[in-house]
Amino acid sequence: MEDSYRNNIVEFALIYLDKNFTDDIDFQEFDAPNFTNYIYKQLLNIDINQNGYGLDNSTKQMTNDIGDLKIYNEDDPKKINYIDEIKKGDLIFFHNQSLDDNKPSPGNRYPGHVGIYLGDKNFIHASPSEQKITINNLTGKWLDILIASRDIIKSII
Repeated sequence: MEDSYRNNIVEFALIYLDKNFTDDIDFQEFDAPNFTNYIYKQLLNIDINQNGYGLDNSTKQMTNDIGDLKIYNEDDPKKINYIDEIKKGDLIFFHNQSLDDNKPSPGNRYPGHVGIYLGDKNFIHASPSEQKITINNLTGKWLDILIASRDIIKSII
């Protein structure tokens, strides 16, 4: 049953791949956290922004009490090994500042960006630079700024 939920999240998110959210009036509000919230709200009737705290919706999604949260140190060279623990459909959070500009700390762990893990080190998200729903690989820059993952599915089964 868990795999079914996870596959449904991934398949539904992939429907929006390459959707340009600046040209389509229905998707003009699709920044990254609104995209992830939309997917979970439509499929599972869960508002993943609810009961979280912070400055923006990506922070609210990371700080809510739905599911299990795993925190990663931004500069941990072993972080690549933890990716195997992330499951399809999990939310993954990125610190969107430069590593040199503003490292997260216990007092400053605001993500600023969120996506949905697809498996095989890939994730789907509303890309601010491309202004559309894209898939990226969880390597390089993305691995460097990965700070957390949240398993929402586990909380509903």
